[in-house]
Amino acid sequence: MAHRKGTLLLPSGSRSNPDQNHLHVVCNDTCILGLNLLVPVSTFYDGCDTTCELTGLDHDFIRHLSFVFYAKATLYKAEQIDLGYAIGLLIPQPDLVEDVFLRVKNGVCFSPDTPHKIKKYFEC
Repeated sequence: MAHRKGTLLLPSGSRSNPDQNHLHVVCNDTCILGLNLLVPVSTFYDGCDTTCELTGLDHDFIRHLSFVFYAKATLYKAEQIDLGYAIGLLIPQPDLVEDVFLRVKNGVCFSPDTPHKIKKYFEC
């Protein structure tokens, strides 16, 4: 199944907090290779990548100053995403408004932390 750009929650818990989820942005519709690029959103800290900062005004799931963690950008097969939805591992979230989505998407190419293979895939 093909997926479209949007947002979802992906489990990211530790042993001490197994139910923790992080917001991820799906940056593209499924490509001809059957892949989607996902970038996680994480809590802001001194020294983090400031290419794209996000607040609660940008998405209801965000509770404090956050950043798009381009260093952890990952390509997923659409079938992996399908399976995640089917077993309840991935939780769909409301979409970002268009201007916020464009900030996140454009940051893939602008961030100095985006892995080279991701920039190549995204044709930066």
